[in-house]
Amino acid sequence: MNTYILSQIFVVISYIFLINTYQVKKSKKLILVLNIVACTFSALGFFFLKAYIGCAMSMIAVLRNILFANKNLNKNDSLILIMVIMILLSLYTYENIFSLLPVMATLIYTISIWQDSNKLYKIIGIPVEICWLSYHIYIQSLFGIILESFLFVSVIIGIRKK
Repeated sequence: MNTYILSQIFVVISYIFLINTYQVKKSKKLILVLNIVACTFSALGFFFLKAYIGCAMSMIAVLRNILFANKNLNKNDSLILIMVIMILLSLYTYENIFSLLPVMATLIYTISIWQDSNKLYKIIGIPVEICWLSYHIYIQSLFGIILESFLFVSVIIGIRKK
């Protein structure tokens, strides 16, 4: 099977889970679980597109969500660990200015789920989605562009929901 088609299948699966994270009203744990599944498929999609910084940031996001979901770990220590790993991987996978978009998206999203407000999580989703949409345009992921646009709308709907 063509790797581009395979990547787009993984992108679609990823966004099905991501869209649902912005519709969750109160459960931080459910947001993290849905995001773990979404980021796993996202990493696979980026890998097949040879978009290695996107793949790396998605793998970091899986680790981040597992750490943040573990109540026995210190959230501040987990945040510092994730930030250090992000910096190291972004230095290793840096290609050009556009390769920093997934890093910014992951950094902003990490802060949004590190804090405890689901409302703020949804609001911070706006710059996150702008970064990811721009990156999908750069790597020419057709379904990434389309679904990131839907996700952006989902964020707005999620913000408006009480």
